[in-house]
Amino acid sequence: MLWKQLEKLIFNKINQSYDQRKNELSQAWPIENQKERRKAIHSAWENFRKSVNSAKSEYRKAHNQIWETFVQDRKNCRFKPPDEHSGIDLSF
Repeated sequence: MLWKQLEKLIFNKINQSYDQRKNELSQAWPIENQKERRKAIHSAWENFRKSVNSAKSEYRKAHNQIWETFVQDRKNCRFKPPDEHSGIDLSF
């Protein structure tokens, strides 16, 4: 997965979390019973935290996987520069 695609995916998930929180809070505030309203508000914030933490965790896992793939590909490449540069006479 490319970096830009990963960032876009995670930012979309976080934006969805914000929208979901906004909708849940707007539904919670009109509740007249204080205990139920407080419970709904707490639930909205708890869901938001879980969602954002899940997105962050997913990002970290994908980020680490991308780096592991890069490091492994670099090791598999085993490119070694030639001993002599072409066009340069190193014999003295």
